[in-house]
Amino acid sequence: MSDNNWQRARSTEQVEHRVQEILKAAESLFTTVPYENITLQKIARKAGFSQSNLYRYFKTREEIFLRIYLNDLKAWEEALAGELRKNMALESFIELWTEIFCRQERLMQLSPLLMTVLERNSSEGVYRATKLEMKKIMIRSFPLMEDALPGLSGEGVHDFMMFHGALVAGLFPMSRCTGEQKKILREIGLDTAIIEFKPAYKRAVSFYLKGFLAEKREA
Repeated sequence: MSDNNWQRARSTEQVEHRVQEILKAAESLFTTVPYENITLQKIARKAGFSQSNLYRYFKTREEIFLRIYLNDLKAWEEALAGELRKNMALESFIELWTEIFCRQERLMQLSPLLMTVLERNSSEGVYRATKLEMKKIMIRSFPLMEDALPGLSGEGVHDFMMFHGALVAGLFPMSRCTGEQKKILREIGLDTAIIEFKPAYKRAVSFYLKGFLAEKREA
């Protein structure tokens, strides 16, 4: 879209179309450019907008990536709804839970940025709207998890998701060593610091759930 031919979007459909163009541009940049190097100017150029016209839809880079995060979170929720089954065996639940989450590559990448960058650098209004949307997603998701693993009910689901969030925020960045970093770690005998996210995540989830359920049985 040439900025010289820019016309203000007037209908709801036109506005949404422009928003989607901006989101797609940001998503495309995110596949090749580190988040910290992505600017509103780069997003606008990628979308074919001027930066001033982009401001009509988003005020900050963080607002854009919060929308992308929420879209990815909804995709994760839809996968849970479509694939979790009632009364699953613990090992089957852990296996399927890991598979579903690890498909969400961008969600894993954005999770460590959520509270430290995206939410912290957003306006009060955007923060409130984001948290309300996340609350709706969790309200829909928690019963799916309770049905799939009945021992994980009530506060157990909430606690598990708190653990999950903290785990991903810490473990995913640890698993992103470059090839050169891995080479150095091997040279100095720190091979154990080289982490592959999926098996490490699955192992941690397994430890947590087995410990939680064992503690619940003993209570």
